[in-house]
Amino acid sequence: AQFPINSMQINRGNGKFSDLSFVDLVAQTEWSWSVLLADFDNDGNKDIHITNGYVRDITNNDYRQYEFDGLKRRMAAKELSLLEWIQFIPSDPVRSFLFRNKGELRFEDKSADWNSGPEAFSSGSAYSDLNNDGYIDLVVNNVNAAPFIMKNSGEKNYANHWLSIVFDNESLPFAYGCKAELILDNGASLYESYQPTRGFYSSSQHKLHFGLGADLKPIALEITWPDQTRQRWTDLPLDSILTVSKNPNLAQITGKGRDKKSTYFTQQNNLITEEFSHTENAFIDFKGQLLLHKKLSDQGPAAAVGDVNKDGLEDIYIGGAAYESGRLMIQKPGGRWQKSSTVFEA
Repeated sequence: AQFPINSMQINRGNGKFSDLSFVDLVAQTEWSWSVLLADFDNDGNKDIHITNGYVRDITNNDYRQYEFDGLKRRMAAKELSLLEWIQFIPSDPVRSFLFRNKGELRFEDKSADWNSGPEAFSSGSAYSDLNNDGYIDLVVNNVNAAPFIMKNSGEKNYANHWLSIVFDNESLPFAYGCKAELILDNGASLYESYQPTRGFYSSSQHKLHFGLGADLKPIALEITWPDQTRQRWTDLPLDSILTVSKNPNLAQITGKGRDKKSTYFTQQNNLITEEFSHTENAFIDFKGQLLLHKKLSDQGPAAAVGDVNKDGLEDIYIGGAAYESGRLMIQKPGGRWQKSSTVFEA
């Protein structure tokens, strides 16, 4: 099982985010590096490509718990060189992942059907329509191996339309960070932002790409430039690369100011009168229980909250860890806590 997981935070548009990684089945993808969101099948929904691979997996629990100490002693005794030691570290290539966006924030694993590439130690990745056929291709960097160039053969399997936007040479320096809205004939809109630096140490194509599906047509394109000017284009072609130029005479747009909301919490120092520091002991759980998936002895002391003396204020009890006694902190009026001289009476 995989315990460190991905997080897919969906912006709710009200200043709040929701993690849907488990709902969307994208939480567990091995040791991941580069994450790219692009519409690989031109259906109007952004899909996900994730590279994987760790050449020498020093996080492997079996290696760390059962082999590391012995290898360290052998190296200290000059029975083993560093390069020889490295060969004992597990090295298992894995496949990258491709997830198709089915719409409504639901994804399905298409790594096998779409061919995410052979098993390797992949890190950086970039997307670009290399042959200008309207379907986005992939370039994947591999450690100690040649890169993969993954040609998208979507034109053989789909009849979806598309539109790509490129900037002329004079407009390109002003385009970084611009936001584009493509308004469709069904009243919906597609959004893109021009940020080519994506993934792990990678830069993708220097243009905007919109997949339109089989039936939708674009009505207008609106670009909000970083200087807060907005420009609009109409009469847009299908299945084409459109070159746009920034109009230097645009007026700045004015947006509605956001109300400043008060925070739920304020920082308060010195609320607990006694300094408290927990010191963890060096205990290795795995030596006694080999099947544990993680250490349970380093989670810190137990703590509980309750009104111990029935004065209407919640007190805090901090349990004692190894070689430490517990502490009962009594809350005083004004929101401060003071250590009780006696925890419990006999």
